[in-house]
Amino acid sequence: MRTQICPKCNYQFTEADKFWDEFQINGKCPNCDVHESNHSSGSRFIVAMLSWLFSSVGVVFSLTFFFVGLMGGMEGSLTALIAFLPLVAWVSLGVMTVDWVKNRQCHSLWLIIGALSGIFSAVVFHEMFVVFISAIPLAIYLVFWHVQSNIAVAKLPPNPSFKRDA
Repeated sequence: MRTQICPKCNYQFTEADKFWDEFQINGKCPNCDVHESNHSSGSRFIVAMLSWLFSSVGVVFSLTFFFVGLMGGMEGSLTALIAFLPLVAWVSLGVMTVDWVKNRQCHSLWLIIGALSGIFSAVVFHEMFVVFISAIPLAIYLVFWHVQSNIAVAKLPPNPSFKRDA
């Protein structure tokens, strides 16, 4: 039985797959179609960069707070955890942003960890709300975009040879 792999998403088609003919004729992959959007990656990149630019003071504040905690300026494990969580939120937002710009889904653990650490950080550091305000709409949008993307891919017909990126 012949197989063919989509070069964009590594979806492996077999001749028995109901999408085989569509892929052979039009090169349309059902996995890639899930992520089709009317937004080009260029406009996504601009939106992402503007959001990150406006919240860059918040990123610098979080990094400073983390390194002060790392160097022992803060006592106690709870304080160290509090210093670590904003950094985790920014890294998670970065992963979600890069995957969104590349029109790929990210692993659901990034969504969960990023949302929880971001909400906790926003509550704890509410005095600094102004420095990371522009990242909040982007983060909320990206969580919903990636959740929708993961649900849509889960609805695809099962293919035992399909390998999703982790």
